[in-house]
This record gives sequence, C-alpha cells and structure tokens, in this order.
Amino acid sequence: MSPAAPVWIDRRAVVPIHAAQLAEHGGPSGIRDPALLESTLSAPEQLHHYGTPDLFELAA
Repeated sequence: MSPAAPVWIDRRAVVPIHAAQLAEHGGPSGIRDPALLESTLSAPEQLHHYGTPDLFELAA
C-alpha cells in the first residue's frame, strides 16, 4: 500500500491567514508579489513529484 499523497496548502487558505496575521501583528496590507506567492506554494509539490524528500523536508 502506498502512502497517501500530501494535502497541499491552497492560495485561498493562505491569503486570509496572512490578512489575519497582519491584523494582529501589523504590517502593510495585501500580497506584495502574487507570482512569488504562487511559486512558493508550488515548490513543495514540485519537489514531491520530481524529488525524493520526506514529508518533513516538504514542510520545511
């Protein structure tokens, strides 16, 4: 039996979490670079598909 695939964090979850953190701790509102956010969110998924990391490496 193969292990279950990881559940990836979606941009629709990250943006409200980011807004809540800004409201609590301060900082400029909004996302500075949406393309960089997309790239960052897709990096672990790409590594999972094309590399040999374990879940701890993917989370880091």
